[in-house]
Amino acid sequence: MHSFMKPVGLKSCSMLTPLGAEHETMDALIRGVSGLDASRGRFKLRNDLAGVIHHPVLEGNVELREKLIRLAVHVGEVALRRAGIAMERSRDRIELVFGTSLGHLLDEPDSDSISDWAGEVVVVNQSRTLR
Repeated sequence: MHSFMKPVGLKSCSMLTPLGAEHETMDALIRGVSGLDASRGRFKLRNDLAGVIHHPVLEGNVELREKLIRLAVHVGEVALRRAGIAMERSRDRIELVFGTSLGHLLDEPDSDSISDWAGEVVVVNQSRTLR
């Protein structure tokens, strides 16, 4: 290990995908289920296949960017809660990693980069107390 690298430990994770949440996703992937279908949502896509996530946190008539933020905040809160981490006491010891597909960049070529909305998630989390 290089001297500038710090050891990293994974305490918790969370996911919400077109295949479900958490273990539902992993079980479906192991069974060979893709999560892609010919769903037509409110947003125009360049192709006929999409992986649509159906979950109450994403309901409502809001823009795609807001849905991405809601999704990230939700899974972040779940992961922190499972880990037993109190954000207000541990803020300087936590690094969050958000992973996502490139669909946002492919389907909205004139939009901001995908990392821009992740910055908004940090702002949202800093302005509220995690449940």
